[in-house]
Amino acid sequence: MLAFTVGGIGLGLKTRQTRIERKARLAIESAGGTVNFDYEVDENGDYIKDGKSSVPSWALEALGEECFHRIRAVYLKGWATPDYLPDDRISLARVFRREVDDQTLEHIARLTQLRSLSLQMTDIENDDLRHLSKLRQLRRLRIDGNRIDNRGLKHLEELALLEHVDVKWTRIAADSPQQLAIPIEILAGFNSSIVVPPDFWDKMEGELAWRDGIAAIPDAAQDD
Repeated sequence: MLAFTVGGIGLGLKTRQTRIERKARLAIESAGGTVNFDYEVDENGDYIKDGKSSVPSWALEALGEECFHRIRAVYLKGWATPDYLPDDRISLARVFRREVDDQTLEHIARLTQLRSLSLQMTDIENDDLRHLSKLRQLRRLRIDGNRIDNRGLKHLEELALLEHVDVKWTRIAADSPQQLAIPIEILAGFNSSIVVPPDFWDKMEGELAWRDGIAAIPDAAQDD
């Protein structure tokens, strides 16, 4: 009787997490993103070459991958095609931002086995990172191309397993390491050859001209 009860509880918890992961996958895909499961991404957040599920394909198709596997990677991003001045400063950029709302981030926060998360150019800001504080298994994070500064990193300080955070094209400054909430050693992007002017995001916000999802940023790097 005890074994039956314990087994029933275990099955119930697995079924609940399956529903959570399925809802999350649908929300992510609706936002234009993709997911990868634990047979495609390893414990460290690295992609497994030619990773294949041990579950028969008919079962995956009939019941859904969430019944047998857990989501380990989420990929959401916009894109940009910047043009450069001779000294690598940005003079013009065509940007498409893929907005990620609170509801989608809440779904992502429930993915307890998530190892890798990409939120490049998704229009998130400092407070949006609060959702990520629950992702205690997260190893890799990309938040480049967003309006985030040192204050946003506060939400990541409890993620003890975090190994790599890409912060290119953000307002995060490395000139005061003591003000950073997470170790500077895991931050990537400070030594990028792309030099973003301090007022880049301010000018972009002030001069953004949308046209069919494409935005032109006129002379964002020129001196005042």
